[in-house]
Amino acid sequence: MIVLAAEAPVHKVVEALAAVHSPKGVFREVPIRQAEKRDQEIAPLVPVIQSGDSGWSLVYRVLRLPIGEDDFDSAKTDAQTLSSRLRTRALAFFGEDTSYAMEYELYRSGKRVAFMQWEDQNDEAVDEAFDELGIALPVCFARREGRNVWQRRNRG
Repeated sequence: MIVLAAEAPVHKVVEALAAVHSPKGVFREVPIRQAEKRDQEIAPLVPVIQSGDSGWSLVYRVLRLPIGEDDFDSAKTDAQTLSSRLRTRALAFFGEDTSYAMEYELYRSGKRVAFMQWEDQNDEAVDEAFDELGIALPVCFARREGRNVWQRRNRG
């Protein structure tokens, strides 16, 4: 999994990413539905959300395996670009299922200011690191059926 976070309003993050990647379309104000046991396949879309009163917007960049080296490089570039364009902090988080390694790189105004790595998937350590930054990371997946688009979120 690769998740980006930028300390900026969601609409500014979407605009900045769209300027870099030129997506085919942007869906705004997508409805949220509770996750179900039997659910549709994850859509090849990139959800960008802002949770509650958090100042951080989240970009669910890659949710599939395998994750390639180009995915890591692209995410780091996107975090650095968001940080520079929005003149704020931005983070690229990587969680790799097969090696159980996790890490993040934090940028401020385009410069890398922090790096953290975990050799196992210790959720508590990651939660602590994200809490220190003020980032809430809900489980979120984009769904699509025909022209209907929505997102599934697990709460709690």
